[in-house]
Amino acid sequence: MLGLPWLVGTIWMVYLDSMAQPGTRVNWFKSLGYGYFLGLVFLVPLVQIAFYLDIQSTAAFVGTGLGLFSLVGGLLLWRRYAAGYLNLSPYRSEARSHSSILLIMLVFLVLLHLYFSALDAFARPVFPWDAWTTWVYRAKVWYLNHAIVPMQGASAWLSADGELGYSINAYAYPEAVSLVFLWPPLVTGVWSDALATLGGWTAGVAIALALYGQSRAVGGSLLGGAIIAYLFLSLPLVGAHLALPGYADIFMAGFAGLGLVSLLRWGADRSCLSELVLGMLLLAFSIMIKREGVVWFAVGLAYIVLQIFPWRWLLLLGLSLAIAWLLGFQSVDIPLLGQIGIKNGMLHVPLVGAMPVQAHDISSVIASNLFTNGSWSLLFYVLVLVLILSAFYRSAGVVAVAPVYLLILGAIVVIFGFSPEARWAEDNTAINRLLIQVLPALLMGLGLLVLPLVKKVESTEMEREAAR
Repeated sequence: MLGLPWLVGTIWMVYLDSMAQPGTRVNWFKSLGYGYFLGLVFLVPLVQIAFYLDIQSTAAFVGTGLGLFSLVGGLLLWRRYAAGYLNLSPYRSEARSHSSILLIMLVFLVLLHLYFSALDAFARPVFPWDAWTTWVYRAKVWYLNHAIVPMQGASAWLSADGELGYSINAYAYPEAVSLVFLWPPLVTGVWSDALATLGGWTAGVAIALALYGQSRAVGGSLLGGAIIAYLFLSLPLVGAHLALPGYADIFMAGFAGLGLVSLLRWGADRSCLSELVLGMLLLAFSIMIKREGVVWFAVGLAYIVLQIFPWRWLLLLGLSLAIAWLLGFQSVDIPLLGQIGIKNGMLHVPLVGAMPVQAHDISSVIASNLFTNGSWSLLFYVLVLVLILSAFYRSAGVVAVAPVYLLILGAIVVIFGFSPEARWAEDNTAINRLLIQVLPALLMGLGLLVLPLVKKVESTEMEREAAR
């Protein structure tokens, strides 16, 4: 029953892919990876409904709902299979690995990383700060009270003499991750820190599966897909989030990160319209995980604009915005979302709120976090090197990848360079957690850059052999 959300998400992911590409083989790794997060989209509202209706057998109610969604999805899949629109055989890429020994070693290392992180995750009580003060704390409170008890700030709690029940600093955080952590205890009937935070570890597994599946889908070999998955799991900061689960950022990596991965696939191959839709849906769902989802959703929209419109149109748009800014039009009200822009010295962001505009020089902070600190190992050195080589060889992947890299960098500069959030960058906390949310896209971009370079090298070698 614990795996029901993953099952229902995978079934519907296979169905959606079969609708987009009838008759093609199922990319099971992609379906399993994305399906985990799609399953959470089914799980969270069902748990909310169960508590809202004050249903005593919450697990049975939610399990029944998930079972019905699975049944409906399964019947739809059967109809497509019977009509010949669904091929359940595993997806195969034309690319072939050159070293089976290296592939076996990488798979072994991936499993080793997962094994040791699982040992830590199940052997320790909740450890990370935001986990035991917010995300897991709320889940435990709701489990013990059998109700989604509202959380309040300290001043509101004190003014009501404690009648409001519970107070936490981050009382305005979205509820979704805490509801995910609530699911295992509801199923087992026993509270356990390790079991409650199981979803944080499985989220990392799902992201690795999704990255492997998407790498294969763009023409990567077995070895290439395994390298991307290994790069993700072997990064020190990812290992920390898997071994000490309880934060929401690994779930953001699944929604926002994999959403941008899908957009990158569409950017590299415009025929993949289903990836465009899937990517924007996941980015929209990321808003229910953390408020930063609004930023990544905006990045996704900006990426689509950069990919669709000619550069001269974009230049004209940029000049128009600059003129409007100089004329004093620095903010605008968007229906249903609110104000966006700068007004009275405050930066207004829909669904996030307003914050004072404060300029900070964070260049040294960004440089140290990317290239000096150990959280990312040598990842960003490799990214810069591959970008330079791709630009030098005029690789087709640069057009798809460079814009999303620049947009991510721009988002980080705006968030930490022009607001009070700079203090969270200077102490090396939030800036790293923000990057992990889009890490899958950074790695997928690396794969899209390397693949054309590998093909160029292979074609050059073939030409030399033919000349001989």
